[in-house]
Amino acid sequence: MVALAGGDRAKLLDLIEYVKSTPHENASVSDIEVEDYEGDIRTTDSFRTSFSTHQLFKIANIGVSMLEKQDITIEILK
Repeated sequence: MVALAGGDRAKLLDLIEYVKSTPHENASVSDIEVEDYEGDIRTTDSFRTSFSTHQLFKIANIGVSMLEKQDITIEILK
């Protein structure tokens, strides 16, 4: 996993310490690397919007697939 974070140096150091000291209970962490990053970092709102849109797109595709299967089943049962 890659996480990009930007902001106040003190807050970034707090975040790094938190990540190193508090692994998720279901995670298997073998290494944590911290390095400078010169590119753009999206805002949380920007990420959330695009992530939500992507998830809704996947849900819509699954729904269409389910409707197609339902139509086939109805035709078989007729």
